[in-house]
Amino acid sequence: MSAPHEEERRSARHGTLARVGRVTVELDGFAHDRLEAEAASQGVTLEELVRHAVMYYLADLDSERIARRVMPDSSPSPNEQAEND
Repeated sequence: MSAPHEEERRSARHGTLARVGRVTVELDGFAHDRLEAEAASQGVTLEELVRHAVMYYLADLDSERIARRVMPDSSPSPNEQAEND
């Protein structure tokens, strides 16, 4: 995952400035294919599906139904792997 890019945007709903961040997610082929298939089945873009999943996760943090800690990925990203080659 790359470092987030932040900017401010005016909210269409409230007319106020809000900080907006962007991240890049690297997925293996299986995960990407499954997410694309799910997005297609719901009639939304992959970006919309992922954005919804993140908002759902954040809204559910206090319920203790989901893992609070994410296990670190020990495999190098494609960028890290290219640097080491």
